[in-house]
Amino acid sequence: MNVIACDLGGTHARFALVALEPSSTTAHRFIHSGTLNCADYRNFNQALEHFLDEASARPQAACVAAAGPVNTRQLQSGCQQTIQLTNLPWRLDSQEINTRFGLTHTYLLNDFAALVFAVSGDCTLELQPVHTVTDRPNNACEDTTPPFLVLGPGTGLGAAVGIRNAGSVLPLNTEAGHSLFGPTNREQIALLDYLLARQREPSWETLVSGPGLSLLYDFIIAQQHDASPAGTQRLDAKEIVAQGISTPGSPAQRTLSLFLQLLGMFSRNLALSCLPTTGIYLAGGLLPRILPHLGNTDFLTGFYLFPTHRPLLEKIPISLVMDKHVGVLGALTYIKHKLAMTPQTAPA
Repeated sequence: MNVIACDLGGTHARFALVALEPSSTTAHRFIHSGTLNCADYRNFNQALEHFLDEASARPQAACVAAAGPVNTRQLQSGCQQTIQLTNLPWRLDSQEINTRFGLTHTYLLNDFAALVFAVSGDCTLELQPVHTVTDRPNNACEDTTPPFLVLGPGTGLGAAVGIRNAGSVLPLNTEAGHSLFGPTNREQIALLDYLLARQREPSWETLVSGPGLSLLYDFIIAQQHDASPAGTQRLDAKEIVAQGISTPGSPAQRTLSLFLQLLGMFSRNLALSCLPTTGIYLAGGLLPRILPHLGNTDFLTGFYLFPTHRPLLEKIPISLVMDKHVGVLGALTYIKHKLAMTPQTAPA
């Protein structure tokens, strides 16, 4: 059986056409894969059609992990799932996708829920340690293991909690990136004033994301007494990352430092909300391009911000997910699980 696994964000749509082995719930073979720029297409169906035109086989089912909340309702014709993407004017409809492409099943899930399945499934992921815990707790006497947390910035800022129980995993979706930023020092108070003066929503996603990098850079420039924002060259997120890594002490480097500290604070808030002592997994499109070059100091400064709860937070291992296609792997893990549980003749 051939299936589509897709990771759909605000900027890129990553597709894979995969052949599932009929005699196994885990074995698979990649037939074709590709990454498309969302800005080049009017809607998801057009992007998927372009991908399939380049493939040498057709799928029978699909799983799309998209950056937005999933709405599910039961109809007489079956279960309908829809997603309105948060940072892209696209709306996905599982039944519409089935009809358009002749599929038996289309499953939609939040993109960070897919990362939960990737982290907890049979995927072999490339992880880089950010904080290692040598003395791990023994949970043998507990009915369930502690939760884990997956979060990270890209076009937006996503997060999901994973709970393992009886050999399965349950993702708890969140829209935590849209929770409100709270300053903790004079610089951050000035940053909040900067946002409010420009009528920008003071959410974590406004700051800790690709667009947030550009906003933070403009803020850093505005704080310099010897530079005028109007006379300074505007940089996009890629340029800020490149210059910040190559030029220590530059406004771009200061921007990345503040960005990582804010990410650490956001991670701290979520960690104290769910106590993910199994681990925190940092993902998203930006971090693999930043953390390996700048190190973990700024992130951990924000994560351990005040000493009160540091002993508790130090018990949480933190890893950076380096795989660019981890969302596709999560969608693939999910669809294999669903198809193993669903009769192939059942409606979507």
